[in-house]
Amino acid sequence: MCVPTDSKLYAKIFAFVKLDYISESFSEIKTAWPNYIIAFVIALIICLIYFFLMRFLAGCILWIMILGTLVGFFLGGGLLYHKYQTLSNKGSDGSNFKNLAIFLWVLGGIFLLFIFCICG
Repeated sequence: MCVPTDSKLYAKIFAFVKLDYISESFSEIKTAWPNYIIAFVIALIICLIYFFLMRFLAGCILWIMILGTLVGFFLGGGLLYHKYQTLSNKGSDGSNFKNLAIFLWVLGGIFLLFIFCICG
């Protein structure tokens, strides 16, 4: 077994670890444990209420997220295409915006087809 025997190394380790801080932390836990129990019980009750609500609202939340994703794809593509038209009217090259708009629309279409396949 390889164990260092340098006393300076031990002093550096103990100075780095700061045992006083660790013992102080444990003594604070000893005095504050009722507060931790109360916080745990409150968190447990909130989690149970959340799970109870999710049981009944999960379908609604899921469809809102799906519709939000679709709106994000198509609206994002529309905004990028509008930016492309604005830049092309000024004479600048905005082909990157057009390409990104088409990419978002295609991605939205694939996502929509995926949803139709899952639900159908």
